[in-house]
Amino acid sequence: MSAAPPAFRRLILDVGDHAANPRIARAAAEFARALGLDLHCVFVEDEAVYGLAGLPFARELRLPAHEWHPMDATRIASEFAQAAAQARRVVDEVVRTLGIANAFEVVRGDPAACIAVLSTATDIVVVAERGAPGAWPFDRRRAAAYRSAAALLVLPPRPASRQGPIAAVLADAADACLEVAARAARSAGASLLLLPLALPPDQLQAAIARATARATALGVPPDRIAVRPVAGPGLDALLHALAGSDARLVVLTRAADPPQDDTPGARIARAHGAPVLLLEPRGTVPAEG
Repeated sequence: MSAAPPAFRRLILDVGDHAANPRIARAAAEFARALGLDLHCVFVEDEAVYGLAGLPFARELRLPAHEWHPMDATRIASEFAQAAAQARRVVDEVVRTLGIANAFEVVRGDPAACIAVLSTATDIVVVAERGAPGAWPFDRRRAAAYRSAAALLVLPPRPASRQGPIAAVLADAADACLEVAARAARSAGASLLLLPLALPPDQLQAAIARATARATALGVPPDRIAVRPVAGPGLDALLHALAGSDARLVVLTRAADPPQDDTPGARIARAHGAPVLLLEPRGTVPAEG
């Protein structure tokens, strides 16, 4: 049996990482509004950069002259402040149009460690994908997000607004994904698409009936619930089941030990083009392939 999922309160967006991109900031803010979450933006001034500036041999190449100069801690602080101000302008413009509760915090430290420390089990941390697998390393920020107690919202490289259902990938009728997806569907006024993972034919109908009954009990009208069984055990089978659904969000349980680069959530976000909400490990996710 899966434990009951937490009632999420905040969506945490690392604005030092990717919120200078207005599209990412808007996608995160729209998700926060749809689920009734506060948007908590964090800009981390990397302590390691200040430490490097204090070393007598540290040099930086300045443009356009292409000349090497000693690193200046005062100038670095000014550049951090300018970057934070730019990120705040981007976020302010987005939240002003959407009218959501938000906070903007500037901290100094290790960017990966700060996000991990700030996030709790009632938070969702944004992880933005950046294109094809291998094009960007599985950096320390993302690695820390996966190790944190928070759920993860994986955004596709080019997020776009969708009007389709909320999709829940279910290992069984008690999967915590169902409750989270049902809450999201109810809050957003969306339909609910149930995607039970591959089951023997003699178990499938009973599992569908239990999941549908549970979704109805959670407040989703029966006429807004659809079911698409996943035909096989692999991730490709799940992507096939999602094809043509126009799902605006996919909710699934993440692996306890994700690979260091191309995670199932990342593959779904890129291939399906919709955000993927990854819950803490409580069930089974499709294997790669």
